[in-house]
Amino acid sequence: IFEGKNIMNIGVIIESNPFHNGHKYLFDYINANFNPDCITCITSTSFNMRGEISPITKFNKVKYLLQGGANLIIELPSALALQSADLFAYNSIKILNLVNITDIVCGCETDDLSKIEKIVNITDSPDFEEILKTFLNEKKYSYKNACILTLKKMKIDNELISLFSLPNTTLAITYLKAIKKININIKLHLIKRIKVGYNSNETNDNFASATALRNKLINYEDVTNFIPFNQEFIDLNKAINKYYDLIKYRLLINNVISNNQISTIDEGIDNYIINNGDFNTNFQEFIDKLCNKKYTKNRIKRSLFHLLLNTPKNISSNQTYLRVLGFDDKGIKYLNTLSKEIKNFIFSSPKENNELNNNIILKHELLTTKLFEILTNQDLFIKEFQLPIRKEQI
Repeated sequence: IFEGKNIMNIGVIIESNPFHNGHKYLFDYINANFNPDCITCITSTSFNMRGEISPITKFNKVKYLLQGGANLIIELPSALALQSADLFAYNSIKILNLVNITDIVCGCETDDLSKIEKIVNITDSPDFEEILKTFLNEKKYSYKNACILTLKKMKIDNELISLFSLPNTTLAITYLKAIKKININIKLHLIKRIKVGYNSNETNDNFASATALRNKLINYEDVTNFIPFNQEFIDLNKAINKYYDLIKYRLLINNVISNNQISTIDEGIDNYIINNGDFNTNFQEFIDKLCNKKYTKNRIKRSLFHLLLNTPKNISSNQTYLRVLGFDDKGIKYLNTLSKEIKNFIFSSPKENNELNNNIILKHELLTTKLFEILTNQDLFIKEFQLPIRKEQI
């Protein structure tokens, strides 16, 4: 099928929590405008990058991505997904590069790549780094806020500063930075978001952000008009309440466990949470009241996840893995074009290779699935040892 032609394998970094009409629009746009040989998705699993519980199981997520237009689904382990935007992007692109993606397409608040390139060049400059350090050393600003203050002090154009502040633009910037850091020849394409923004709680026609949809699911509201096909959701409200109970217990025994070797736990954020958290509120209020200029909601939620699972510090520096979660006919045909070395590195079930037993990132991922199983009362762990999901079997 690929003989005698240059293969275009488009990578999409996606969380699909849940898979909505905006995601379907993105896949349809890619097929209509690029006509790729393969669309390879890398996806977070039971929790998303911001530290929130996925409203669908990781295995259903794979099914919905295949139904939505993906040809090949690769796993982004939770230990690598629940990190800062820079690390999330770097880890995603590092894994996607192993399957030879040629392009990355992402939704963004702008489709002007030159503006993203300009921001990257500014934030990679020695002047930016020097001023940024002065704000970070004050230890009262989050990294994102310190960056914005740095740009303002450098008297950068207000339009670029406003763009930098937007969530999808932030990810586009980190994707481009990761491509440069890894030094790979991958083209980035921006597709302008339509109808609603990334964090918007508003709906527009049949479009709603994943944030708005999760809020609707928590409130037991119908989301049928905003998703392209029927999906099976967990009881997100019950799962959050269980999760909160586990977190409160973990923080209660804080003095028994050393936190200085846990991922994302530094600058005393654990003590800040323990000393300032109002444990008599619900989980959302608990997070909202802890949020300040230094610690964002996402930072706090990620830290709570890593505290609960004792995620080892610097886990990203460990050898990652290449795990296929699902594919269709185009996806399996594309896999067959990869080198023998890469094929030997790929696996679908942890049972395939005894060496995987010592992979700390995989051990953590299996632990995450066990946690999700507890939160949802579903038998999920056994599915970790089954073959990849094939579209024709859905």
